[in-house]
Amino acid sequence: MTRTEIQKFVDEFGVDVEIVDHWECPAETSAKLLTMPNIPLAVQGKNMQPRTIYGARTWEFLRKKCYFNANYKSEITGIDPPKGQLHAHELFSYDYAKQEGVFQRIIALTKMEHDFIHSGRLITLYREGNPTIPRSYLLKVVENGFKIISEYNEAHPDEEPLRCYGTFLQFLRVDDIRNEVLALIRKYNIKFYNEVLPKSKQFKGWHVIVGNKRYNSPYARKEDWEEAMKIARKNDFVRNLNNPFAGGAYEELREAMKKVNVVKEIPGCKPGRVSKRKEKE
Repeated sequence: MTRTEIQKFVDEFGVDVEIVDHWECPAETSAKLLTMPNIPLAVQGKNMQPRTIYGARTWEFLRKKCYFNANYKSEITGIDPPKGQLHAHELFSYDYAKQEGVFQRIIALTKMEHDFIHSGRLITLYREGNPTIPRSYLLKVVENGFKIISEYNEAHPDEEPLRCYGTFLQFLRVDDIRNEVLALIRKYNIKFYNEVLPKSKQFKGWHVIVGNKRYNSPYARKEDWEEAMKIARKNDFVRNLNNPFAGGAYEELREAMKKVNVVKEIPGCKPGRVSKRKEKE
């Protein structure tokens, strides 16, 4: 966002926004990790992700090792999600002045916590009407993250309060969730931060450092990024249909998908039932 856009949010909604030029990944595993910014546009895409750079075999080892070390629980809240609903997230530090992202480590977290960090993806899919992101689930994601951050701030009054990444301000531009999101911001006393990138620094020059090696952005301009993201979202949608765990909003997800005739039922996710197989005599 530009300074003018940020100021409009401040004036219209009375939110507190601080402008920053970097985000340093904290060494400790806590609610601080939920404040990680969205991935800068120029370094989004599979060719810039450690999971792709390292290769499938190495990534599977790192992911499973991460889950094992976390005792198969969220490293942020200690929640023990159902099997198949633990996610691995790649943590980066970002220097917006240097146009650089540096890979730090992998953490285990729940789907809702993961979707909270990827708030830009979340609101984009919702605005596109993607049935894998029902309104009820989106609001649960927002409140869950705000609540965790608020509780951390209350428990650490001597520290500078944690701020959420400014993407959540964009949620206030969506008519059917504006009032609810604004109410949550006020309920949990959420403050925000955001970088300001001039147009000349949005794409050209961006790179990531993974394993001490530099990988330059594959996008020369915004149009190249937009085309790549269309393909990525389509593939992401298919993956969600095949593994549609919704972190506490399964029923809403199923009903939303039925309404748009995506599927009649979600394979492998029916509620428990009694076997109809006859007992052997």
